[in-house]
Amino acid sequence: MYLKNSLCSVRFALYRHFKQELNVDIIKDVEFKEANRVYEAQCVEKKKQGLAKTEHQSPTADEDIEKLYRCGIFNTKSPTTLQNKVFFEIMFFFSVAVVGKIFATEMKAV
Repeated sequence: MYLKNSLCSVRFALYRHFKQELNVDIIKDVEFKEANRVYEAQCVEKKKQGLAKTEHQSPTADEDIEKLYRCGIFNTKSPTTLQNKVFFEIMFFFSVAVVGKIFATEMKAV
């Protein structure tokens, strides 16, 4: 059983592929009107089934992050471990910035 977000991801991937390769817009072109109607109906059905919710993972504990840094997996003396460190920090701090920005936006609305 697919989640609504999965359907959205597949649709966007198809859209991007057809737009780049064939210059065809599967979302706006009249030829795809029926397919888009079916897609929208499936999205409504997924929502009714409770499959439209995004389940977020719990935040990484500070102790776990400290363990990662202490165990040597983020050592800057090896190309592999340096790559681990850079990847982790980009992903971790980018997600913190995005969540913080969303939270700040929500706070302004209150």
